[in-house]
Amino acid sequence: MIFKGALLKIMDLLAIVPDEPYLKLMYFFRMGKPLHLNPPVKYSEKIQYLKIHDHNPAYPMMSDKYEVKKYIAEKAGEQYVVPTLAIWDRAEDIDLDVLPDTFIIKCTHDSGSYTVIKDKSTVDRAALVKKFDAAVRRNFYNSKREWSYHGIKGRIIVEELLLSRDEQGNPTGEPIPEYKFFCFNGVPKLILTISRGYKDENTTYRHFYDENWNLVPVGIVGQPPRLDAQEKPAQFEEMLELAKLFSKDIPSLRVDFYLVGGRVYIGELTFYHQGGFEPFVPPKYDEIFGEYLDVSGY
Repeated sequence: MIFKGALLKIMDLLAIVPDEPYLKLMYFFRMGKPLHLNPPVKYSEKIQYLKIHDHNPAYPMMSDKYEVKKYIAEKAGEQYVVPTLAIWDRAEDIDLDVLPDTFIIKCTHDSGSYTVIKDKSTVDRAALVKKFDAAVRRNFYNSKREWSYHGIKGRIIVEELLLSRDEQGNPTGEPIPEYKFFCFNGVPKLILTISRGYKDENTTYRHFYDENWNLVPVGIVGQPPRLDAQEKPAQFEEMLELAKLFSKDIPSLRVDFYLVGGRVYIGELTFYHQGGFEPFVPPKYDEIFGEYLDVSGY
């Protein structure tokens, strides 16, 4: 935690550094090798390239966790939107009395600031306000220069906590599966599944599949490739078509889904997977995935 705090302070001090030299510094720090942009070849390099060159004015709206809900509803239907319970401009306005016993609270302008609340009666409101007061003020764009977060107003949003349900629709308490579709100009090429509690309740498992649900032998640092294939969900084709719809004419977009009781929800739209700073294992997949991403138009 101390290291993370120090790193955030360093990033704030580097806010005045232009994007390209900043990203070259961060890439070397995070990936342990130089960033090549002329031309970029690897997936991680092309993600950095797009941060600098692809400034589509629609991207911030699609990254805003509140505004994107309207976009999803208009483009695909209200049924795919995770219900909003409350939204506030300031942390001091957080009102637990208007919320149910379970919910998830997060900022609209960043990634990773969320808190899952499974029992409202145990919440330390002062601590929660303190956490989100700092988070809502933070300029998230400065940390990884992800252009889609540029200029988004920081707000605090509360959503319904999605829970796994049995055939009768009763919550089971088990974590819900996540499906992240990596798409390139409307073509899904890679699906990352995240299963919390899959075979071991204390471990998060990641599996990678291609667009035909064949296992791809790739992992990330600390989690080598998994070869124990999961059953393809019945809603796979529905998610596949939605991923195509939302990623059309966008060079790189990750469309995230949740499955709850057989129903599909769209979690978020992500332009830069892990900021382009997540090494794949084995490393050759950085180049393989880079072949899917065409940045020649930028």
